[in-house]
Parts: sequence; C-alpha cells; structure tokens
Amino acid sequence: MYKPGQGNNAYIFPGVALGAVLFCTKHIPDKLFLLAARMVAEAVSEKSLNTYSRVYPRLKDIRELSVKIAVEVGEYCYRHDLATLHPKPKDMEMFIRQNLYSVEYDELINKTYEWPAKDSKHGFPVPVLRRTSMDEE
Repeated sequence: MYKPGQGNNAYIFPGVALGAVLFCTKHIPDKLFLLAARMVAEAVSEKSLNTYSRVYPRLKDIRELSVKIAVEVGEYCYRHDLATLHPKPKDMEMFIRQNLYSVEYDELINKTYEWPAKDSKHGFPVPVLRRTSMDEE
C-alpha cells in the first residue's frame, strides 16, 4: 500500500528555509534541495518502509529532521561561500535550536476569577423583556 505525502512542503522546505534564513545565504542553489531530499530518504527506516509502506519519516520526527537539514544547509553554504552570517557559529546545531520557532507561549491573560453571582449583577440592571403581540404570531 502506498500513502503519498507532502514531501516538499512538510519535509524539504522547512529545513532548507531554516538553514537559509539563519545563515543568511546569498541564494539557495538547487543542490540544497537534493541534499535535503537525500536526508529525508535516509531518515526512513527499513521497517517503516517495508512494514508500513511509509516513504516519508514519521511526522513526530519532522522537527528533528528539519534541524538536521538546516545544519547540513549551513555547512554547505559556509563551504561554498554562500553564507553571510559571520563568524560561523561554533556549534551550528545549538545555534539552530536557539532560533527555532516555539509554539509554547506564556499565559498572557491572568487566571479568571469567578465572581459570585450576586456581585456580578450588582449595578447592572437587567432589562425585562416584554412579550408583544408580534412575538405570539
């Protein structure tokens, strides 16, 4: 059974873009996409391929794969004088991890307080709705 996936949008572009943005590359050569595609292919285990017919790595591993691709993108860009971020970070993986987008937020709104029902209506008159002949029709 073959299950197609979003190879470019889900696996290739995030890692390549992460490396390109963080290392301020002059341009993105096609070679980087081939490099990323090979890394994605290598990330698929034999069991995943043969038992579950997966041609892409598991989604739970996608963030780590993007970090690995970004490291390789950075190495390639520094080797080929495409990176403009200087000096080159000593620990490229740590540099990437420090700049990853995080979906965890501090709570912006204070915990709500449940006002007693009597106090929550105090000072705010509640209008009385009257039925009209139009309501009955």
